[in-house]
Amino acid sequence: MQPISLFGLWRQEFAGYNSNKFRQDIFAGIHIALVALPLALAFGLASGVPAALGLVTSILASFIIGALTGAPYQVAGATAILSAILLPVSQHYGIEGVWIVSVISGLFLLFLGYFRLEQFVGFIPTPVLTAFTTGIALNIIVNQIGNLFGLPQTASAVDGSQGLGQLLTGDSTFAHLLNYLQSGLQLDWRALVMGLIVILTTLFLPKAWEKYLPGSLAGLIIATLLTWIAGFDLPQIGTVTRSVVMSERLQFSQIDWKQISELLAPMLALTLLGMIAAQQCRGLASKHSRFPQTATVGLVAQGIGNLLIPFLGGISAAASVTPTQTAIASGIVTRVGIFIQGLLLLIVLLLGAPLLAQIPLAALAGLLMVVAWQMIDLASIRFMIEHRYRNEILIFALTLLTTLLLGLTQAIILGWFIAALFFINRFASLQTDIPRIDTNQLKKRGIAIKTSLKGVRLANLTGPLLAANANQLDELLADLGSDNNTLILALNEVPTIDSAGVKALMNLHEAMLKTGKTLIISGAQPDVMQMFEQAGMDALIGKKQMVATTDQALLEADKQNAKQPYAEAETSWNGSTELVLFRPSQPAKEKGGKKRK
Repeated sequence: MQPISLFGLWRQEFAGYNSNKFRQDIFAGIHIALVALPLALAFGLASGVPAALGLVTSILASFIIGALTGAPYQVAGATAILSAILLPVSQHYGIEGVWIVSVISGLFLLFLGYFRLEQFVGFIPTPVLTAFTTGIALNIIVNQIGNLFGLPQTASAVDGSQGLGQLLTGDSTFAHLLNYLQSGLQLDWRALVMGLIVILTTLFLPKAWEKYLPGSLAGLIIATLLTWIAGFDLPQIGTVTRSVVMSERLQFSQIDWKQISELLAPMLALTLLGMIAAQQCRGLASKHSRFPQTATVGLVAQGIGNLLIPFLGGISAAASVTPTQTAIASGIVTRVGIFIQGLLLLIVLLLGAPLLAQIPLAALAGLLMVVAWQMIDLASIRFMIEHRYRNEILIFALTLLTTLLLGLTQAIILGWFIAALFFINRFASLQTDIPRIDTNQLKKRGIAIKTSLKGVRLANLTGPLLAANANQLDELLADLGSDNNTLILALNEVPTIDSAGVKALMNLHEAMLKTGKTLIISGAQPDVMQMFEQAGMDALIGKKQMVATTDQALLEADKQNAKQPYAEAETSWNGSTELVLFRPSQPAKEKGGKKRK
């Protein structure tokens, strides 16, 4: 698909826009706002900042990212997937640290989007992604135990002088769990009841009611009313500022540039998770959209949003799966529905701030428990285990344990490393196939072959020809043996070649030339041919022996055979005009199954 500009997307999106479509967008925007409101507050709490900042972030993202995104139905805001990174940053560096990592992550996303590098996420193995989301979910669950059970706030540090504490970092999931166990679980039944109300209404509210009031919002309303009526003294959201421009916000003078190096790991982790969130939501939106969906524009939009939002007081934002699903299910037509959602959230902030301030944290913790549980991809985990994909199970377990024992940032670095290994292994793999040459079939296709093509071997290469695999050409020559006089290398499926690959082909040509043999190259793609021309291979091998198609290569080999007939070796290969199909790494076999000597 040809890339399309943001203005081009807008023109196509709003072509034929009318009052009926506007009414649909209003209806969808209302539904999105009802779902997004409790989630925004909960994700603010999960990020270690005042819950109201989650709402402010979602409002700002609705207008900034919503206007610039390449997917018209993609809803952005505070998200669960980012909270696992922002929480430890806020604990160690305060809200200023959260703002800084958000801005630098925005720069990274802008860079990746501008240079069209968004497809990198597609090379991360599925077990790694599954382990990330599972680890994030378990991290959220453990971190919200205190709020759900009404436990007093305690330091997150673990006694590392003995036992399992020696293996843990203070920000890890296991570290927080051990901290709760060491300090003792002094349960406040009032908080637990409020949390359970939200859990039950979110999971079990009748579907028919969901059209008018989502279970999560209904649960928050009920829990808040019960807390107020019963006079329970429970921790609440607290003061909510009636503005989307916070009095405390990032200033350039606040940025501690010496601190950037310390925050580099969470910045990179935040960037990767932002890309993953964008990919997930883009997939949802593209299934519904009748317009082109551009990942590049989406990443650029997310990058610009994260650059601007901290300077208004918000935190890092990303594409959010649940509101996007709601937008699609509600029949949203254009991004106007996202703007309506942002406007409604803004009205709630301005008019309902005193009510929002009274929401108990236990109720938000209950909602986060449900969201975290729904993040775990049990179907993928079960699929790996049932089908006994040992390598994937091992990678999943290793990444998940790293997440739980050392922390999500370290796990993401490990996952990135594993993804790089998989990418390199996949990209650098060179496959060699040696098919039969059937002269009868060639003649039926109208190719005027005059000889039996004895001594001609055809090798189809698939994959890049690089320094990592160039030695396979030497192995190919050795595997073919001495009973041939011409080798055709078909490079149709070789997308790229480096200097080491060119040098290996030149060495192969020279080695064959010394023994009176001929190398013919066919099907080189433009980029590969350019490398050949720069190296002077057309002059070295000869232009007649560098042809466009395999058929032309066979005709050239036929001409050379006619001029200089191939002298058969003492033991001919099968005594026929056809080659036996074999892999380069396997010795050729006679018909009787014996290895050829």
